[in-house]
Amino acid sequence: MLLEVGIMFAAYVGARAYESSSQKSLLSSPKVGSAKKTALADTFVNATENEHKHYFIMSTISLKLAVIRQILPVFAPVSLAFYIYAHYPHLKYVEKLLVEEKRVDSYVLSVAGGVIVLAIGHYFTAAFGVWILHTTTLLVAKRKSHSKQQLLNAFEQPLYKVWVLKDDIEVEIPLAEVNVNDIVVVNSGERVPVDGVITRGIATIDQHALTGKAQLKEKGIGSQILASSVVIAGKIWVKVESLGQQTKIARLGQTARESIHLKSTIQFKGEKWADRAVAPMLGIAGVILPTLGPNAAFVFMNSHIGDEMRLLASLSAINYMTVASHNGIMVKDGHALEELKHVDTILFDKTGTLTDENPKVGQIIVCGPYGEEEILLWAAMAERRFSHPIANAILNKAQQDHLTLPDVGIEDSQYRIGYGIELKLEHRFIQVGSLSFMAMEEITIPQAIDEVGTALHRQGSTLVLVAVNRQVIGAIEIQAQVRAEVKQIITELRQRSHIKHLAVISGDHQRPTQKLADELGMDSYYAEILPENKAKIVKQLQQAGRTVCFVGDGVNDVMAMRTANVSISLRGSATVAPDVAPLVLMDGNLSVMVELFELSEKLDDNLRKTMIITLIPSVANLSGAFLLNFSPLTSLLISFGFSLVGFGNTMLPLKGVPLAELVKENGLKKNEKSVEKTLLSSPSTCYSNA
Repeated sequence: MLLEVGIMFAAYVGARAYESSSQKSLLSSPKVGSAKKTALADTFVNATENEHKHYFIMSTISLKLAVIRQILPVFAPVSLAFYIYAHYPHLKYVEKLLVEEKRVDSYVLSVAGGVIVLAIGHYFTAAFGVWILHTTTLLVAKRKSHSKQQLLNAFEQPLYKVWVLKDDIEVEIPLAEVNVNDIVVVNSGERVPVDGVITRGIATIDQHALTGKAQLKEKGIGSQILASSVVIAGKIWVKVESLGQQTKIARLGQTARESIHLKSTIQFKGEKWADRAVAPMLGIAGVILPTLGPNAAFVFMNSHIGDEMRLLASLSAINYMTVASHNGIMVKDGHALEELKHVDTILFDKTGTLTDENPKVGQIIVCGPYGEEEILLWAAMAERRFSHPIANAILNKAQQDHLTLPDVGIEDSQYRIGYGIELKLEHRFIQVGSLSFMAMEEITIPQAIDEVGTALHRQGSTLVLVAVNRQVIGAIEIQAQVRAEVKQIITELRQRSHIKHLAVISGDHQRPTQKLADELGMDSYYAEILPENKAKIVKQLQQAGRTVCFVGDGVNDVMAMRTANVSISLRGSATVAPDVAPLVLMDGNLSVMVELFELSEKLDDNLRKTMIITLIPSVANLSGAFLLNFSPLTSLLISFGFSLVGFGNTMLPLKGVPLAELVKENGLKKNEKSVEKTLLSSPSTCYSNA
């Protein structure tokens, strides 16, 4: 029996010597490029999924042969050969730990246990132990691979042919041949292949891959559109701004790839504790072996939880990231999702976060011979070529009032952009802009406008002045709107026991900030705070013992987001890759914030259950080693059984979550089915979002 242990190590040493010789010969070959050399070298350390499958098959054969040799001893050499082969990657990994990294982990215990049971002639137990290692590794690896693919499939941009406008003729060319500033034509039912601006046409767009939800929006000339959006109805001509790996969807994919390798805090602490316990356990096992015998020594070493914690905890975290992605939440750092459970203070940025990014027109102030309709009409004519929030508010108001904007003279007019816009229209010279713009142009501000502007500014509104032939004829109030979902979100956040304090922070004056805080039922507010001072407020709250979550639009909140314990961005899919916030709400609103906190609590609960499940067989084996006289096989069966239970627990988050709707081979078809289902089930909702 000890002879077989000797044969195993002799075979391993020989295999490693041959492998090292072959590797050196291959890497030194001039026919192998540097990139290929690196790839070949890596394969000797990192197992691929195919290798996992291969060794699982070999370990299964080894297990069967271990049974056969009990009946037919003539199969002993073959059984030993397959056992050594199946055990080879574990022996190699342990060698790397001991020789190169000078450390030990749970695999050292597994290999040592395998040596013990092989030495005492428990061939089936030895083979069963190796089979368990390969089975659990393959099972978790396949599930993790599937979960990762669910997370990443939405961000895949397969290469295919697209239609491009060449000399006013639509020509089909490979996507790889498209250049910046080309005009790509996208028809109904097709996926947009690039990031760009619509120069012609109008279409109903589904941005499901970017926001996580099958929301339909209507986009026309001048609208930004992102790769992987799907044209549901209509036809558009898109001027290319970025393509390939530079598109927002590709950058999202890179962000997702980086985030899925992060460990949860519980996993990190569990692994750290477990790895620290390995060396003492080896020492204790060395004492148990001559005193209580090899069976007790094996069972004691098998009580270690390192393997299960390493495999199951990471799978649980990835599954919750998949669920978050399904709900339109981009998790760039799993630690942030876990940390939300401990947040007791939420600090909301006001502008663009609690208030809608699209303001509305309030009152129209008249001070001249023209009425409200003329003031609004000329302002809309000046702003019609622009898509910033104030321009959109004025144009929307003109549309609501059924004003018709004349085309005469518009194309030949002169625009000057600074603090305002100048428009030459027939015999009139129209100027639209702020108080500062009018003062810069040395245009006299009527006292009535000046007084109203001061009062409205204190309330948080913006005043846009309109002048004709260098005479101010009126002004338009631009009011910030509280997001429709905010009040409900605040109410639901209040119901979470760990959230104790809600506050709003703003650069606006005290009166409008206080008014908003009172309206929403905030605990406190911070007014007239410069962007660079927002981080100081966060630090003050942290110094008071609070765990702070900062929620902002990511534009003026970078330092505050970096300082906070957790930060959430509402910038959405258009800017998620460079965004500093680890949690990004892909559809750009607060509607999923409560779901985000719920996911954090569920992740914490799932990880704790996983920890308990891994501890149960550990306690049982410790009892079995010293009190219950477990056999090695009994110990392995208990450990394997609870590994399966733990695996089932980590899969619970995915219950009810469908497979990724965008798959590389048939992503568009599945996406179309999803959108079609949405249209049939709730057409009014879809059209209201358009």
